[in-house]
Amino acid sequence: MSDANAPSSADAAAPAPATEARVTTKPEDFLKAIVGQTVVVKLSSGAQYRDTEEIGKTSTTVLGDCFFRGNSVLHIAKA
Repeated sequence: MSDANAPSSADAAAPAPATEARVTTKPEDFLKAIVGQTVVVKLSSGAQYRDTEEIGKTSTTVLGDCFFRGNSVLHIAKA
């Protein structure tokens, strides 16, 4: 006997509808697109840098061009 109110196996396997479309971009494509633009970089140490200045310090030092080691970077975003 089957229960008339029980969901069918087709209903149970169907994914939930997406509430928001998600655009996926390769990291390489994102980095190429932001070359020459102002960015915010968050490091695993908690420090954040925007356009070669550290955010959150009372005094800032302009660093010029920066190189961050890949495994120390948590997040890169357009400013």
